[in-house]
Amino acid sequence: YLPAIVECEAAFLDAHPEVGAVFALDMMIDADGRDRGVGRVELPKEVPANTPLDYASVLNALLLYKNRIFRAPSSMVRASVYREVGPYRGGDFPVAADFEMFLRIARRAPVAILGDHLFRYRWGHGNADQMDRLGRLGPEPYFTIMEEHLSAGGMALARKDSLAAHRAHL
Repeated sequence: YLPAIVECEAAFLDAHPEVGAVFALDMMIDADGRDRGVGRVELPKEVPANTPLDYASVLNALLLYKNRIFRAPSSMVRASVYREVGPYRGGDFPVAADFEMFLRIARRAPVAILGDHLFRYRWGHGNADQMDRLGRLGPEPYFTIMEEHLSAGGMALARKDSLAAHRAHL
């Protein structure tokens, strides 16, 4: 984490009491802490930074681009929102319980993604995400989670272009 992450996220939550969770962007680094040279994570054009996002906006962005918005290690979530949405579903989604939780949070309250790159994400040293991608024999948990949300009312919020992109990802 960069030194300002907690201060920036807490300030955003203080300024936006309706927001249930805030995230920051990251940059990829190698096992030795060097920039991997693949750039910094950027938000899709449909996801404005530093702006409260409602569930429909989040759902459509995820359908279009998969998960390029919820950078899990950066999450700062209000305790009251955690209490409302219930526990993580690690038994159902061992490597995607955080993504599933963040989507439930977005259904409950607006979320926001800061436009600043406030942490570094180490890739290439056998982390859980990398090992899951290398060893997965079944479908990505992302698709199961998205199908749950589409079946639970999200279909009414999904745009045609978003659904078409989602089907193309399958």
